[in-house]
Amino acid sequence: VCISVSDGIDRSLRVYPNSNDLLGVKHLTGLEDYFETSEIVHMTSFVCSLGYEPLEVQTKIAEKVNKRVKISFSPGELYTNLGLEKLKPILKNTDILLLNRREMFKLIDEHYTDATLKLSELGPKYVVCTLSREGAFLVYDGKTYRAEKSTPPEQIKVRNLTGAGDYFAGGFLAGVLMGKSPSECADLGNEVAGYWLKGLELPKLKT
Repeated sequence: VCISVSDGIDRSLRVYPNSNDLLGVKHLTGLEDYFETSEIVHMTSFVCSLGYEPLEVQTKIAEKVNKRVKISFSPGELYTNLGLEKLKPILKNTDILLLNRREMFKLIDEHYTDATLKLSELGPKYVVCTLSREGAFLVYDGKTYRAEKSTPPEQIKVRNLTGAGDYFAGGFLAGVLMGKSPSECADLGNEVAGYWLKGLELPKLKT
C-alpha cells in the first residue's frame, strides 16, 4: 500500500489489488524475532478474495507469539461480518479487542454494555467499544469503564470521520505502552481521535 499525506492531516491510500491473497502461513517463517521484540502486535482485517487464509495466519500469530507480547485485534466490519464463531480462535489469544458499536452488534445482538462483557469472557483482557461522539465503553479484567469525550458532543465540529477508529486505537495502545490505567488509555484514545475528527494536527505525546 502507498500512503500519501498532505497538510499533515489529509491522507489517501493506493492499494495493490488482491495483494492479501498472497499472504499465507509460510510467510511467518523468519518473523519470529520481529514478534519476540515487540511489546504489542496490532492486527486488523485483511481483504482476501480466495478465502480465510489471512485470518488463519493472524490466528497462528496470536497462538504462537510469546505471552509477554500483547495481541491487539481490531476486526473491523469485514471480519465481524463472518460472525462470532469464526473469530473465537483468535479472540482466545487476544489481549486487546477494539470494535465500534455496529461491529459489536454484529457479533452479539445485545446492548453494547452486555456484549462487551460477554466478549471479555472469550479471552481478551481489554474489550473496547467506541461510541463515536459519545466516547467509549470498555471492560478490563471484568470491570467496566466509560470514557466520555472532554468536549461535549454537540460542540464537536466533525471534519472527517474516516479513520477515527484507527486514531482511537493508536491513542489507546499508546496508553497501554505507557502503563496507564484502562480509563486513562480510553481517555487518550478519545483525545487522539478528537484531534482527527476536528482536523487538527496531533501534539507530541508526553511519555
